[in-house]
Amino acid sequence: MGLVYVDGVVKHGGRSVRVRFLVDSGATYTVLTRSVWEELGLKPMGEMEFVLADGTVIRRAISEALLELPGYGERHTPVVLGESEDENLLGTVTLEIFGLILDPFKRELRPIRALMKATPAGSAALPPRLTVINAPAGSPRGRECQGPGGVLG
Repeated sequence: MGLVYVDGVVKHGGRSVRVRFLVDSGATYTVLTRSVWEELGLKPMGEMEFVLADGTVIRRAISEALLELPGYGERHTPVVLGESEDENLLGTVTLEIFGLILDPFKRELRPIRALMKATPAGSAALPPRLTVINAPAGSPRGRECQGPGGVLG
Protein backbone atom coordinates (compact mmCIF):
# COMPACT_ATOMS: atom_id res chain seq x y z
CA MET A 1 0.00 0.00 0.00
CA GLY A 2 1.18 3.47 -0.79
CA LEU A 3 0.81 6.71 1.05
CA VAL A 4 -2.21 8.91 0.40
CA TYR A 5 -1.94 12.70 0.49
CA VAL A 6 -4.66 15.33 0.12
CA ASP A 7 -4.45 19.10 -0.14
CA GLY A 8 -6.45 21.32 2.16
CA VAL A 9 -6.67 24.83 3.50
CA VAL A 10 -6.55 25.44 7.25
CA LYS A 11 -8.20 28.67 8.43
CA HIS A 12 -8.30 30.61 11.68
CA GLY A 13 -8.83 34.24 12.60
CA GLY A 14 -8.96 35.54 9.03
CA ARG A 15 -5.75 33.73 8.05
CA SER A 16 -5.40 30.64 5.86
CA VAL A 17 -2.58 28.23 5.04
CA ARG A 18 -2.50 25.64 2.25
CA VAL A 19 -1.43 22.29 3.66
CA ARG A 20 -0.59 18.91 2.14
CA PHE A 21 -1.84 16.22 4.56
CA LEU A 22 -0.81 12.60 4.84
CA VAL A 23 -4.11 10.73 5.34
CA ASP A 24 -3.42 8.54 8.36
CA SER A 25 -6.26 6.16 9.20
CA GLY A 26 -4.26 5.13 12.28
CA ALA A 27 -4.17 8.67 13.67
CA THR A 28 -7.10 9.79 15.79
CA TYR A 29 -6.62 13.55 15.38
CA THR A 30 -5.40 15.85 12.64
CA VAL A 31 -1.89 17.18 13.29
CA LEU A 32 -0.53 20.55 12.15
CA THR A 33 3.20 21.26 12.12
CA ARG A 34 4.44 24.12 14.27
CA SER A 35 5.00 26.42 11.25
CA VAL A 36 1.36 26.00 10.14
CA TRP A 37 -0.35 26.57 13.49
CA GLU A 38 1.94 29.46 14.42
CA GLU A 39 1.23 31.19 11.08
CA LEU A 40 -2.50 30.80 11.79
CA GLY A 41 -2.13 32.15 15.32
CA LEU A 42 -3.69 29.05 16.94
CA LYS A 43 -3.48 28.93 20.72
CA PRO A 44 -3.47 25.77 22.88
CA MET A 45 -6.86 24.91 24.40
CA GLY A 46 -5.56 21.94 26.36
CA GLU A 47 -3.04 19.14 26.25
CA MET A 48 -3.30 15.39 25.61
CA GLU A 49 -1.08 12.33 25.67
CA PHE A 50 -0.64 10.34 22.47
CA VAL A 51 0.82 6.91 21.90
CA LEU A 52 2.97 6.60 18.78
CA ALA A 53 3.14 3.46 16.63
CA ASP A 54 6.34 2.37 18.42
CA GLY A 55 4.66 2.71 21.84
CA THR A 56 6.31 6.00 22.77
CA VAL A 57 4.04 8.34 24.74
CA ILE A 58 4.20 12.06 23.89
CA ARG A 59 2.25 15.15 24.99
CA ARG A 60 0.96 17.74 22.57
CA ALA A 61 -1.26 20.79 22.85
CA ILE A 62 -4.65 20.70 21.12
CA SER A 63 -6.77 23.41 19.54
CA GLU A 64 -9.49 23.86 16.91
CA ALA A 65 -9.39 25.15 13.34
CA LEU A 66 -11.53 25.42 10.24
CA LEU A 67 -10.41 23.01 7.54
CA GLU A 68 -11.39 23.15 3.89
CA LEU A 69 -11.03 20.04 1.76
CA PRO A 70 -11.65 20.96 -1.90
CA GLY A 71 -14.78 19.23 -3.15
CA TYR A 72 -15.98 18.45 0.40
CA GLY A 73 -16.51 21.90 1.93
CA GLU A 74 -15.17 23.20 5.21
CA ARG A 75 -15.68 22.05 8.77
CA HIS A 76 -14.43 22.86 12.26
CA THR A 77 -12.15 20.16 13.62
CA PRO A 78 -9.93 19.51 16.61
CA VAL A 79 -6.22 19.67 15.77
CA VAL A 80 -3.02 18.66 17.50
CA LEU A 81 -0.46 21.46 17.65
CA GLY A 82 2.55 19.54 16.40
CA GLU A 83 6.23 20.27 16.65
CA SER A 84 8.59 21.09 13.78
CA GLU A 85 9.53 17.41 13.34
CA ASP A 86 5.89 16.25 13.19
CA GLU A 87 4.08 15.79 9.89
CA ASN A 88 0.77 17.30 8.80
CA LEU A 89 -1.66 14.40 9.25
CA LEU A 90 -5.35 14.11 8.46
CA GLY A 91 -6.80 11.90 11.21
CA THR A 92 -9.96 9.83 11.56
CA VAL A 93 -11.92 12.32 13.69
CA THR A 94 -11.63 14.93 10.94
CA LEU A 95 -12.49 12.36 8.27
CA GLU A 96 -15.63 11.43 10.21
CA ILE A 97 -16.59 15.10 10.65
CA PHE A 98 -16.45 15.41 6.85
CA GLY A 99 -18.30 12.10 6.41
CA LEU A 100 -15.32 10.58 4.59
CA ILE A 101 -13.35 7.36 4.71
CA LEU A 102 -10.01 6.37 3.21
CA ASP A 103 -10.35 3.74 0.48
CA PRO A 104 -6.95 2.02 0.76
CA PHE A 105 -7.37 0.12 -2.52
CA LYS A 106 -8.16 3.14 -4.69
CA ARG A 107 -5.98 5.40 -2.49
CA GLU A 108 -8.63 8.11 -2.29
CA LEU A 109 -11.16 9.63 0.08
CA ARG A 110 -14.80 8.73 -0.47
CA PRO A 111 -18.07 9.46 1.34
CA ILE A 112 -19.01 7.02 4.08
CA ARG A 113 -22.28 5.15 4.01
CA ALA A 114 -23.79 6.55 7.17
CA LEU A 115 -26.48 4.56 8.93
CA MET A 116 -29.23 5.95 11.12
CA LYS A 117 -32.12 4.12 12.72
CA ALA A 118 -35.43 5.73 11.81
CA THR A 119 -38.78 5.27 13.52
CA PRO A 120 -41.99 4.96 11.48
CA ALA A 121 -43.78 8.25 10.91
CA GLY A 122 -46.19 9.12 13.70
CA SER A 123 -44.76 6.70 16.25
CA ALA A 124 -42.75 7.68 19.26
CA ALA A 125 -39.30 6.16 19.62
CA LEU A 126 -39.40 3.62 22.45
CA PRO A 127 -36.28 2.78 24.44
CA PRO A 128 -35.04 -0.77 23.84
CA ARG A 129 -35.73 -3.32 26.58
CA LEU A 130 -33.67 -6.21 27.83
CA THR A 131 -34.41 -9.11 30.10
CA VAL A 132 -32.04 -9.96 32.95
CA ILE A 133 -31.30 -13.66 32.51
CA ASN A 134 -28.28 -14.16 34.78
CA ALA A 135 -29.47 -12.25 37.82
CA PRO A 136 -27.72 -12.84 41.17
CA ALA A 137 -29.49 -14.98 43.78
CA GLY A 138 -32.26 -13.12 45.56
CA SER A 139 -32.92 -10.64 42.74
CA PRO A 140 -36.05 -10.69 40.58
CA ARG A 141 -35.17 -13.04 37.67
CA GLY A 142 -36.40 -12.26 34.22
CA ARG A 143 -37.33 -8.67 35.09
CA GLU A 144 -37.45 -6.40 32.06
CA CYS A 145 -35.02 -3.50 32.19
CA GLN A 146 -34.26 -0.50 30.02
CA GLY A 147 -31.05 -1.08 28.11
CA PRO A 148 -29.16 -0.34 24.92
CA GLY A 149 -29.40 -3.69 23.18
CA GLY A 150 -33.04 -4.76 22.88
CA VAL A 151 -34.78 -7.74 24.46
CA LEU A 152 -32.54 -10.63 25.52
CA GLY A 153 -33.59 -14.11 26.53
